[in-house]
Amino acid sequence: MINDEKMVTIGLDGFELVQKGVDECITTTDGIYFGLPENDYFNADRINASGLKLMGRSPLHYITDKLTKREDTKAFLIGGALHYAVLEPDLFDSRYITAPDINKRTKAGKEEWESLISSGKAVLSKSDMEMINGIKNSVLRDESAAKLLSVGNPEVTIFTEIEGIKAKARIDWLRRGIAVDLKTVEDASPKAFSRSCAKYGYAIQNAWYRDCCSSMGIDIHNFINIVVEKSPPYAVAIYELDQESVDFGRKQYLNALNEYRWCRKKNEWPGYQSGIKLISLPAWAMKEDY
Repeated sequence: MINDEKMVTIGLDGFELVQKGVDECITTTDGIYFGLPENDYFNADRINASGLKLMGRSPLHYITDKLTKREDTKAFLIGGALHYAVLEPDLFDSRYITAPDINKRTKAGKEEWESLISSGKAVLSKSDMEMINGIKNSVLRDESAAKLLSVGNPEVTIFTEIEGIKAKARIDWLRRGIAVDLKTVEDASPKAFSRSCAKYGYAIQNAWYRDCCSSMGIDIHNFINIVVEKSPPYAVAIYELDQESVDFGRKQYLNALNEYRWCRKKNEWPGYQSGIKLISLPAWAMKEDY
């Protein structure tokens, strides 16, 4: 359920977000939401880009992930902290704290640690905090990245319908005509990130976000990735997929969406096809000189 405290209607770079769904179930109410808690987004029974990527692997992978309780892994903790540090810095200190030097083998140390945990803040190691601050400072020092994030709103949730299917998207940063996605990587060079786009289905995400926004009357002319490396010097690069790649991502997600529709209707979620299949080496491997 959504209550009034979770819903905030604010100006979004010249137009208003829609405040809908108060006292209504978030799984059935379409709208544009600012300030929706992350757990409410993830628990909404709607398909998103991540789910479509899993459907592309197999319906069994999708339904297994959906039915598996989310665990607050270290990667999940760090990812959330990075988003707050860069996109909502005013809220960071109220949610995260650096782990002090405590000897937890002593009684005093155990008591201090328990007090720290009971504060409700997530505890980050000094090394993790240094990385987060390094990434934040590097992004904000980059003139283009800082300009992109100078106007707009963070963590904007879209609940809508795509091809008659209940859909959702959560956009890192949204401003008029522009959606921004923050990604941390090992290597932010053009060649490496291009490979990441193919490996992790970023074209699917790109097309999906554009179409979810469009269905709610928000035209996205540019979908920008701010890409930053996770180790010094925390190099920043900014990329935008070309139209051919976006169109390919749309084709991929529509195929996955059609399969999702069938699986949901039949309540059948198959894995890989059975039997022996003939495969080939990828094209790039056949071009190598040995």
